[in-house]
Order: sequence, then structure tokens, then C-alpha cells
Amino acid sequence: MPRYGDAVTNEELLTALEARFERIDTELRHVYVQVEGLWGETRRLAESITLVDEKLERFRAETHASFDEQRAFNEMLVSRIEAM
Repeated sequence: MPRYGDAVTNEELLTALEARFERIDTELRHVYVQVEGLWGETRRLAESITLVDEKLERFRAETHASFDEQRAFNEMLVSRIEAM
């Protein structure tokens, strides 16, 4: 591309602009590809978070049930001890 202040023909200017727009188009296509990749990764991350949330909820329910069983067992032991 010619320097500022130098005489430039319309043809040279158009050629320089076309080259610049081609570079911009190429870079823009790369950006679109990267954005699509990020969308895919974000979707997979959201699915993973959902799975972890479901596992955590199952663990919470199982732990709650386990404590209920332990509480009932303890009450039974206390009542047997008191009956002695």
C-alpha cells in the first residue's frame, strides 16, 4: 500500500482496499468459527452442570434418608435401654 502523501491511482487504491477487505473477511470467518466452538463448549458445560446438580440432589436425598434411618435406630435403642 502506498504511503500517505504519495500520488495514488484509483486502481492502486481499489486494489489495496480489496486486499484489506479480504483480510477482514478471513479474520471474521475465523472469529465465527471460534464463536461456534465456544457455543458448543458452553452447551456441554451447561449439560455437565445439570448432571452434577442431579447427582448432588440424589446425594442429598440419600443422606437425608440415611439420617432418618439412623435417627429411628437411635430412638429404638434408647427405648430398649430405658425398658431395661
